[in-house]
Amino acid sequence: MGLRGDGYFAGGALVPQERKIQWELARATAEEAGRDPDALEYTRWSGIDMTDERLAAFPAQGVTRVVVIATASDPSEQLDELSQFAERFVRV
Repeated sequence: MGLRGDGYFAGGALVPQERKIQWELARATAEEAGRDPDALEYTRWSGIDMTDERLAAFPAQGVTRVVVIATASDPSEQLDELSQFAERFVRV
């Protein structure tokens, strides 16, 4: 991750401590390779029903990007879900 990649996107059902260890490893590896560890992006997945509290906890973990997936099967309903999500969380 830190040697060649541009970020970290934890997959699977990792517990928070495992994610923390992997993120720290990616940052340390980047630094050892002469790369800027602060340039790495840390991406997390969350449901469309993410709470304000969950979002607020991400920056303390180093998270810089959140990926969400609409749950509706109809494309227009998906757009509505994502628009409502954006209205709740996107700060311009």
